Amino acid sequence: MVLSLSSLHAGLSITTGGRLRSRQELKERIIALFNSAREHVWMCSSLNPQFYNDEDVKKAIVNAINRVKEFRLLVDCSEEEFDNLRKGLGWLFDAMIKSKTRFHVRRIRGARHVIIVDDKHVRFEEFHERNEIRVEGNTILMNASKSYIFYAKVLFLKYWNEASEVGLKRD
Repeated sequence: MVLSLSSLHAGLSITTGGRLRSRQELKERIIALFNSAREHVWMCSSLNPQFYNDEDVKKAIVNAINRVKEFRLLVDCSEEEFDNLRKGLGWLFDAMIKSKTRFHVRRIRGARHVIIVDDKHVRFEEFHERNEIRVEGNTILMNASKSYIFYAKVLFLKYWNEASEVGLKRD
């Protein structure tokens, strides 16, 4: 049996024990996800500054960027929104540029948000309105099954291959 991305996307239920109940729990689990990173982080997000500018979240992400070998960031936004995010989350882009980590940044609109850490841990986020933080739409699985990781990677790479490069480079 051959599964297409659309059949995986339509048929995969991600309600297994990783559903979150509060904004504080979301924050703690996102921090734990980044703190667990040792090899790589693949992240697709709209990068809501209201969430990502939290000092504890920033610290976890910057530490992960400095620790991993590769950091791929796929930003779900328009070109104009990306320019605003570069200003509002300058610390994130500065951290990537200053690090020794191999980093790649691309931009796309309408992607499903996901974070994959070391092919072990994963966060899925349901579609939502821009600049909305929906706790109940997040599932974070530490030591996720291979099928969840496979699904997340297929999804991420589909978007990654369709995305536009952004001119973020080291001097």
